[in-house]
Amino acid sequence: MHVAVVIRKLAKTGGVERYAASLMRRLLRRGHRVTLVCARADVPPPDGVAVLSAGRLGLGETLKNLVFARAAAAATAPGRFDA
Repeated sequence: MHVAVVIRKLAKTGGVERYAASLMRRLLRRGHRVTLVCARADVPPPDGVAVLSAGRLGLGETLKNLVFARAAAAATAPGRFDA
C-alpha cells in the first residue's frame, strides 16, 4: 500500500512531528511505501521515505496554512496514494 503522511513541518521536536516519524517507521517495517508530504523538513525523514514538497513556509500564519493545505491536496490527488 502507498501511504501519504501529510504534515506541514517535520522537526526533531513536537508531539505531532515525533508521532509522524514513528508512524512512518512502523509503516515501512510493515512493507508499505511511504511518502511524506510537507512544506519543510528540518530533519531527514526515516530511510526509505520519499518526500514531496507542498507549499512553503515564511508567509503569515493563516496564509501559510492555506498555501500548505492547497499544495497538500494537489500532491495527494485521488488515485496517487492508497491511504
